[in-house]
Amino acid sequence: MQKVERVCPNCGTANPYESAYCRKCGTNLTSTNLPARRGTNSPARFRAPAGIALVVSASAFLARLGLKLLARQVLPRVKESITKKPEPKEIKVAPREEVPDTVIRGWRAWSVRKGEDESSGSEKFEWRINSRGKK
Repeated sequence: MQKVERVCPNCGTANPYESAYCRKCGTNLTSTNLPARRGTNSPARFRAPAGIALVVSASAFLARLGLKLLARQVLPRVKESITKKPEPKEIKVAPREEVPDTVIRGWRAWSVRKGEDESSGSEKFEWRINSRGKK
């Protein structure tokens, strides 16, 4: 068996047939002078061709303006960043150390006594001797 419902002319809600008022908006469903149903949320349609022409021409103008802005400001920066050569990095070369012909390594110790004072110590040493082209 089919269920009969009353549809609210104000909000479109389905209500049981026995109810006298809409459960969503409270509109009287038994009244003979019911208000006309509200329109949908669809956008309004342009009826005048002048309105359509205005919207289309404004859109075209803004598109051209955007392209000009893009061509004047953004594209030169992109082109510059693409064609710009990276700066060469400085390569630091350590000075070449001369290789000595002879190296003398040693260790020395000392002790000095001067009156009541006494001094002593030790150290390692290394002498590098270059002949500077002499053979």
